[in-house]
Amino acid sequence: MFVMASFAEGVPVVLMEAMAAGLPVIAPRIAGIAELVEDGRSGFLTPPGDAETLAEKIAALLSDGQLRQSFGQVGRAMVERQFNLEYESAWLERIMSASLAGERVGLRPQDSPRLQTDTAPRQEVPAQQPANVPS
Repeated sequence: MFVMASFAEGVPVVLMEAMAAGLPVIAPRIAGIAELVEDGRSGFLTPPGDAETLAEKIAALLSDGQLRQSFGQVGRAMVERQFNLEYESAWLERIMSASLAGERVGLRPQDSPRLQTDTAPRQEVPAQQPANVPS
């Protein structure tokens, strides 16, 4: 299990590494963390500074091996899907090529599943890779 109790983060690499290692995670609902952790599916998100809720979530994971395993598997799959070298390299190439051609593309693929707001439920959207990325 990986527990983060920060008050200020961007998109912490250590959290991605924990998820890539298949660890269930508990992290505060701040900044870009909600882009990584889907509350109740790949880990738990807690209000920053709320020690009581943090303790409850830790206790919940410690007492439920099946939930730890499920969070770990879902988190690892998400990191593998959205943050792998081949995919990111191909997307960066697409952004640069479009820029050189005078075209505009978003910084992330539009069909990439992302949290709409910090409180909105995540909408499942099938991930699609840029055309030149091997499956």
